[in-house]
Amino acid sequence: MYKDKVTLDFNTKKKKLLNKQKCKKVERYHKRRLWDHYFWHKPSRFFYINGAFIVLTAISISFMNIFSIILAIILLITYILFLRWALIRYRALPKIASKKLEIFEEPIKEAIKKVAIFPGDVQDTITKASLEDDILSQDLTGNVYFELPKEITKLDFPPLAPPAKRTVIQTRKLEYVLLTYEFITSYTKAAKFDLLNPGRKPEKDGCEEKTKGALGPAGMEHYYSNISHGEFVDDTIKIHYKDGKVYDLIKVTGKPPDVKKISGNILKALKFKLRIVERQKLRKIDEFAKMEIIKHFRREEKEIKNKEESDIKAEEKKD
Repeated sequence: MYKDKVTLDFNTKKKKLLNKQKCKKVERYHKRRLWDHYFWHKPSRFFYINGAFIVLTAISISFMNIFSIILAIILLITYILFLRWALIRYRALPKIASKKLEIFEEPIKEAIKKVAIFPGDVQDTITKASLEDDILSQDLTGNVYFELPKEITKLDFPPLAPPAKRTVIQTRKLEYVLLTYEFITSYTKAAKFDLLNPGRKPEKDGCEEKTKGALGPAGMEHYYSNISHGEFVDDTIKIHYKDGKVYDLIKVTGKPPDVKKISGNILKALKFKLRIVERQKLRKIDEFAKMEIIKHFRREEKEIKNKEESDIKAEEKKD
C-alpha cells in the first residue's frame, strides 16, 4: 500500500512537471509569435530596426577599408532580406488576424442560432436582425436575435493610420439579445477574443491556447406575459414588469448615433413581440366569448326542445 502511494505521488509530481514544461513551451512560442507573425503589432519596431541598419551601414562605409566595405555589403544584404521579410509579415497580418477572429467567433455565432430551438417545435427557425435596415421592415414573427460587438480595440495598423482607418481587430466581445416566441433574454458572458493575449487553459491542461470561443449562459428570461414595456436609460435597456419591478437587460455602448439606433431597434422589436402576445390574448378572449355564446344558444335550444317534448307528452295524456 505504501508502495502504491509513493508511485501515485511520483506520477502526480511528474505530471505537474510535464504540464509546467508545456506551459513554458506555450509561452515561448507565444513570445516568438509576437516577433514573427505579429511583428507589425508594434510598427515602431520596424522604424527602429530600419534606422539601426541604415546607421550601421553608413558607419561601415565611412571607414573605407576592405573589412568595413565587406561588413557594409553584409549589412545591406541582411537589410534587404529584412525588408522582404517585413513586407511578407505586413501583408500577412490582416489575413492571420481575420482568420483567428473568424475561428474564435464561429462557435459563438453557431451557438446563438441553436439556443432558441427546442426539439419538437413547429417553428424551428431563428434569424439575425439587421441593425442597418429598418427593424420593422424585417420578419420579427419568429425567433430573432441582435448581435452587439463590444470592447473593440484595433492594432495600430496600418502604421500611422488614424483610428477610423485601422483594419486589424485586437480585441472584441460578442453580446446578444434574443427574442423568442415566449421571452426576451440576453447573452453577455461570451468569451472575449484577444489576438495578442489569448485565453489559455489551466496549467493542469498544459496552458493550451483557447482558439475557439464559447457563448456562455443566458441572462434572466423575461416572459412577454409579465412585461409592461421596455426603456433605454443610462446606456442600459431596462425591462419593466406589470407588477412594477424593473430589470436590466443589456448595456448598449458605442458612438451616440449607433447607441440610439441599436437600442431603438431592440425596443421596437420588443414592442412588436408584446403586441403579438396581446393580440393572441385578445383572440383567445374573443374565442372564449364566442364559445360561451354558442354554449348559451345550445342550452336555450335544448331547453326549448325539452319544453316542446314535455308539452307534447302532456297533450297525449289528456287525450
